[in-house]
Amino acid sequence: MDANSKRWLAVRNLRVSLAGSLGWLATAALLCPRGTDAAETEWRFDGTVASVSSPLSQSIPIGAPVRGVFVLDRAPAYVQTGTPCTDGSATRVFYSIRESSFFVTGASGTGITSSPSGADCAPSGLCDVTETILDALTPPACQAQMLEIDFDASPLTSAELGDVQLTLGLQPSLLPPGFYTSIPDAPWAAAPGGLFGSISSTAGNIQLDVTSLSRAQVCGDINLDLLVDGTDVALLRNELANPSAPFPSGGAARCSVVGTATDCDVVDVAVLRRALAGGLPPGVQEVCAAMNGG
Repeated sequence: MDANSKRWLAVRNLRVSLAGSLGWLATAALLCPRGTDAAETEWRFDGTVASVSSPLSQSIPIGAPVRGVFVLDRAPAYVQTGTPCTDGSATRVFYSIRESSFFVTGASGTGITSSPSGADCAPSGLCDVTETILDALTPPACQAQMLEIDFDASPLTSAELGDVQLTLGLQPSLLPPGFYTSIPDAPWAAAPGGLFGSISSTAGNIQLDVTSLSRAQVCGDINLDLLVDGTDVALLRNELANPSAPFPSGGAARCSVVGTATDCDVVDVAVLRRALAGGLPPGVQEVCAAMNGG
């Protein structure tokens, strides 16, 4: 029996065992997940603190690791200003950031738009991805060329910093097809030194050296803090026991860690607990809806 067959058998046996001993709760799966948005994908950035203005320098050290996430909605159309071929440059703005957060030693922050998936999130203020496009040739010839992609999330709420503006810039060396007209679910390669960012607030500013931007591995990360831990287990257990209880935004799209994309139930709780108890099999699998198109 190969490794995949053994894993499948272990999962099946676990489901059967739990269904027998916890029958009433095993039926309490999130069959109609709340907050599942087919067009949303999560993008993680990692880096370090490059500089800090006073007085934040007393609590946030230079070189401290930074991690954060943008939840992007690929559905909204862009709003364009200018035309590369006639004006020499143009911007295309996608009002598409549904959620943002960051974590660094000494501070963290988060923000969630109130706009529904597929809608322009600008009224909520937390939210745009801007493409800057240039004409790479001398007029009248025209060749559209992407100069920069900017993520702008504001305001985020931070207990340490108050209202925060989180910005991230990407100077691309590679773009997937269709990037000019939509936000695709595909990696975007940055030119060397082409990632940068900042966290700005009335309390002070933090400049970031960003080292990577990639799809976040989010299955099991119910509260989207980029960690899978006991808090996520508790959130899922509480949701199964009391479906009317508050649940993190998009959590239903991230709660499946085994089986299918939306069968969040006590088996997922058991798999999470086993993974946290020393990495016992079958382990967290990236099968959830947020990693698979919805």
